[in-house]
Order: sequence, then structure tokens, then C-alpha cells
Amino acid sequence: MFSSALSLQLKQDLEAQRKAGNSLVGLDFDPFLACQDCPGRYDVAKTTIKDAVCWADVLGIWDEKENAGPKVTAELKRKDDRWVFANFHYPNPERPEFENLLSLLKSLREFRARRADAESKKP
Repeated sequence: MFSSALSLQLKQDLEAQRKAGNSLVGLDFDPFLACQDCPGRYDVAKTTIKDAVCWADVLGIWDEKENAGPKVTAELKRKDDRWVFANFHYPNPERPEFENLLSLLKSLREFRARRADAESKKP
């Protein structure tokens, strides 16, 4: 269902969060629908295939009304004879590293590494 790169990074994030217990060190939202407490339903609004990549815009539907623009855009790539999710892109991110799931997971990994480094240097 996921590319090997995305699957590995999701597993690493889940394991880091499991080890941290109640301290939040990983994803704290649904990265596939880009929501915290996902209300309503979601529909794929449009798909585009370009350069062997499929882009699928996912819209949130609340109270039977479409929200303006996609909530998330799924990026899929061919693996053998099927499509797999390779990344998820978020419109209007607060920071550039929050534009897509892979860069967000990388940012969280780097945060955990800096935190561990700082902890190891404490007397």
C-alpha cells in the first residue's frame, strides 16, 4: 500500500512515539487525511498522472459541503503492477518542511536527534 521509503519512515515515527510514552515526539494527526479529529467524509476529487506519478486531490466534505481546495494531495507511484502511496502533500503549510509527509517525518527525526543529543550532554 505504501512505498518502501514511506513505510519505513512511518514505522520509525511510530516506534519513536512508542518509546517516548506520553511525550509527543511523532505525528499527532492523521497524515493521510490531514486532520486531527476527522469529521465528515472525504472524496477523491481529481486525479492527474504525469511522469509516472499519480496525484490525487482529496477533499473533505462537512455537512454535505465541499471545502475549498484539496485537504491533502496523495502522491502515488507504480510499483510492479500496482500503485502505492509515496507521499502526501498538504496545502498552505505553516513552514516549508510541513508541505509533505516525508519532509515532516524527516523534520521530526531531526528534532528527536537534536533532543537526544542535548539530553546526552546534560551533566
